[in-house]
Amino acid sequence: MSFPAVMLGSVAFADFEVPESIRFGGAQKLAVHRLPGGARVIDAMGRDDADLTWSGFFTGATAADRARLVDQMRAQGDQLALIWDAFCYNVVIRRFDVEYRNPFWLPYRIICTVVWDDAQENAATTMPLSSSILGDLEAAAGYGADVLQARSALGAANAMSNGSNAIAIANSSLSALSRNVDRMVESAGGKVGSLHPASDISPLAALAKFSMARGLIARAARNVSDASS
Repeated sequence: MSFPAVMLGSVAFADFEVPESIRFGGAQKLAVHRLPGGARVIDAMGRDDADLTWSGFFTGATAADRARLVDQMRAQGDQLALIWDAFCYNVVIRRFDVEYRNPFWLPYRIICTVVWDDAQENAATTMPLSSSILGDLEAAAGYGADVLQARSALGAANAMSNGSNAIAIANSSLSALSRNVDRMVESAGGKVGSLHPASDISPLAALAKFSMARGLIARAARNVSDASS
């Protein structure tokens, strides 16, 4: 199974540009007070997200142009959306290193510092679970997904009841929606591999939209699965 499409700002990473993995996580800032006798009092001071790092290869006739585009984003220092699968971060490119071997093969490594984790911020809301699921579907609709059938299934009576026929139908509808959006992502991704940065960026915009929709739908499906377990 290949790694999902990766979108950083307006750049959709395709083919050999897509990394094998992206490590995420981080630390919790702690203030540790050591008391006589070995006891400790620990104050949790908040999350400290690790940098997001990956590497790949720019290839093909536009390899150098695409590498320069990312380097320009690094130089500008703007906050950018970083999206893959169900993950959505706001980041700043901390470092971008490229090794020019020839015009068609440029290995690269990128380090992004997290400003915030949008997926976890949204997941931390206090709205009821059913409202959160329907909210994710509404948001996915805004990114081009046809959520009508899934939304109808989740709005049925007992749709969030463990073991009910309604929740089985809801799960089936979400699975079908997920497969449909996967096809949309694959189709959009197939159009950006040879896209020149100065040309029409609509395939890049489509890939970004559909990738965001897929992440929202995946989160909705996980919440429905958790409710039915």
